[in-house]
Formats: sequence, structure tokens, C-alpha cells
Amino acid sequence: MCPVLLCLQLEQENEALSDKVEEMERAKICAQEKLSLCTRTTEELRAEKAQLEQLLKTAKEQQEGLRVELRILAEEKEEAQENLIEVQRQLESASSGLEQLRQESSRQGHALAEVCEEKELLVREKAAPRGATGSPRRGTDKASQSSWQRPGP
Repeated sequence: MCPVLLCLQLEQENEALSDKVEEMERAKICAQEKLSLCTRTTEELRAEKAQLEQLLKTAKEQQEGLRVELRILAEEKEEAQENLIEVQRQLESASSGLEQLRQESSRQGHALAEVCEEKELLVREKAAPRGATGSPRRGTDKASQSSWQRPGP
């Protein structure tokens, strides 16, 4: 082969290789940029993962605290319900006792009214003139007594 042709062919190959080297350099720079981007993304993801793990740990601690508080509240609720039941029993007992006292008071009121009426009748009988006119009056008083008496309970 002729040296000129050989030289020309070598120059063409050299130019082709230079183009390939430039292309490879650009590919290398692009790959380095992608690697840099991936490295930053990885670091950001690691930081986010650490933050999320911390949030998860805090949430679990809060959850446990809430479980304890829930148990305490459940115990307090049960105690309050027991107290309420006891208070209801006491209220029912007091209501029953109060009703008995009302009935007794009513009976005593009726008995007192009868005693007062009888006393009034005796006072009238003592105040009435003695003799023949007193007897019919006594009968009249008894008739009025039965009209004055209140009905029993």
C-alpha cells in the first residue's frame, strides 16, 4: 500500500477514534451525572427513611401510652359504674323510706284529726246545758261528728 493512502487511512481511523473517544467522554460525563443524581437520591431516601423510622418509633411509644391510658380509663369507668349502681340502690332505698315516712305521716295526720274532732266534740258536750235538752243535742253532735270525720287512708 502506498504511504499516502496508508497515512490517509490512519488519519481517518484516528479521526473516527477521536470521535469515539469524545462520544465516550460525553457518555462518561452523562453516567457520572446520573451516578451523582442517584447518590443524592439515595442520601435523601436514607434521610427520609431515618425520619420515618423515628416517626414510627414515636408513634409506637404514643400508641403504648394510649393503651395504658385506655386501660386506666376502663378501670375508672368500671369503678364509676359500680359507684353509680350503689348510689342508685341508696336512692331507691331512700325513696322507699321516704314513701313509708309519708304514709306514716299521713296516718298520723288522720289520727290527729280524729283526736281533735273527738276533743272538740267533748268540749261541746261539756259546754252544753245539762238536763233534758242535753240528750237530743248529744245525738245531734254524734251525727255531726260522723259528718266531720275524714275518710281513712
